[in-house]
Amino acid sequence: MGPLITVVTGWESDARGATFDRLAAELERSGPLRTFDGPTVAPLIDVSHQDPRARFGAVETTDPLATAAAILDASHRTRGLRLDGIVIALDAPRASVRLATGAPIAPGLAAEQHLAVADAIVLHGSDRLTAPAASRLRHELRIHVPRALTIEPPRLRPELGGFDLHGVAHRVQRMPMLTQPLSTRIGTADIRMPGRFDPECVVEWLDLIVNGIAGPAWRVDAVIPIGDERVLRAQSLGSHLDCDTVIDPSWPEARVTIVGRDIDQHCLTASLRGALVD
Repeated sequence: MGPLITVVTGWESDARGATFDRLAAELERSGPLRTFDGPTVAPLIDVSHQDPRARFGAVETTDPLATAAAILDASHRTRGLRLDGIVIALDAPRASVRLATGAPIAPGLAAEQHLAVADAIVLHGSDRLTAPAASRLRHELRIHVPRALTIEPPRLRPELGGFDLHGVAHRVQRMPMLTQPLSTRIGTADIRMPGRFDPECVVEWLDLIVNGIAGPAWRVDAVIPIGDERVLRAQSLGSHLDCDTVIDPSWPEARVTIVGRDIDQHCLTASLRGALVD
């Protein structure tokens, strides 16, 4: 089993670096550790072959989508390699201003995408805010990032569980059935549908989502029963779709979370019914 990788990114280099250093310190307690920065993950993948004891890794990057896609692609060639999660580091005072105002101070499209795909938000400097300002910031984050955990740096721990089967289930279960879209029309669709599904139809459906048939989808997490006690597990970041199957006879329903812009939940739900077998 290869290393478990966490992608660390953020708007400001100082906040991102501080989060990366703290996470690296936590990971070192779990065994041999290698950390890297930049969009390439090739050195970290090499470690999984050279040192099978290396259980964790972290990558600091300004492009989490490209980095995560590279990890997912490499997982086909490296047994056990898994993307654990995407952590976004924010400077709390600056984020409070940027999230609560309009252009040109507000986060740009790339920053909104990074927030949308995050599994966890780490706030640096929230202790410098007044209580009302801190409350407003957390309210803005709940609007902008309804699917992510917001944590303080001292509570940061490895193994976020961002992409494993049970981690996906946990995130889907704690999400609302439908998040109202923002004024920027960036939001989350959460689809649940009981039944068994045709695997070929499901893969085609996922491919259509990744290609933006019902709005540009930046991230998709799906766990869908396909018969014979099998479950199709799929993740996508940007245009990269990664699928595999696992045995889980107890999985009762399709659970799909889609993050993107102008997502049409009605269209997606209706089209998924076309893949139902029973």
